[in-house]
Order: sequence, then structure tokens, then C-alpha cells
Amino acid sequence: MRVALPACLLLAGCSVSQAGSDAFCARGNRASGYKVGMLVTFGASSQCEGTGSARLAGETAAFTLSRDGDGDAIAGCRFSAQFDGNALALPGSVPAACAALCSDRASLAGASFALVEPGNAAAASAQGRSVRRLCEG
Repeated sequence: MRVALPACLLLAGCSVSQAGSDAFCARGNRASGYKVGMLVTFGASSQCEGTGSARLAGETAAFTLSRDGDGDAIAGCRFSAQFDGNALALPGSVPAACAALCSDRASLAGASFALVEPGNAAAASAQGRSVRRLCEG
């Protein structure tokens, strides 16, 4: 399991897992929501990568991922993750529609992230594999 400290959901920022090649970013604020991007890797060629939006209510972050790593629109990838003020943990299972973000034998299920740098500027520079900037614009 990947370890997390995503204050980025509170004040925006960029995080990575302790594995080093996973990434999560969030730009925005609690009132108007966040633009998010995430990359979860499983070796050199197996990954999940997508962008979308999130809303934070208490300890629950509601995600809607709407674009895959190639920028293609997807539908139905919506799930809630737990945010306890120090850690973001994606659920142990995600909707089947989220598989459109992933290569074979990869999943977003159970991923979590560690804070690298807070702020919208850091989030804007977060890089993916297929997505040049996970939280650009």
C-alpha cells in the first residue's frame, strides 16, 4: 500500500507515493472544488492515469475522473476516497468504468499518496506519463 499526506486537498498541491513514480495533484479550493490528476504505476509499462475533478466534504473526497492518459473522455469513473487530514486513501474497489484509465492488470483501487509540495503552482507542474501536466490549466 502507498503512504499519503495529501494536504493538497485542503490547499492544493502535488504528492507522490513512496514508490516514487506515482503522482497525485489537486488545484483549486474547498469551496469551488479541485481539478485533479493521478498516476498509479505498476512497473515500466503498467499504469493508471487520468484527470478530472474532486470535492471535499469532511473526511470524504468525491472524485470524478473524466479523461484517460491519452486525453480521451471516459464516463462513470466516480468514487469516494477517505481523507483524514493527513492521508488520502482510495477505496479497495473502484467502479468498472475506471478500468478505462488503466492498462491490463492495473487498478486505482487501494492507492494512496504522500505530499511533496503544497500549492497550486506545485500541482500545475505535476507530470504524468502520457499526460504532460496532470493538473495543467
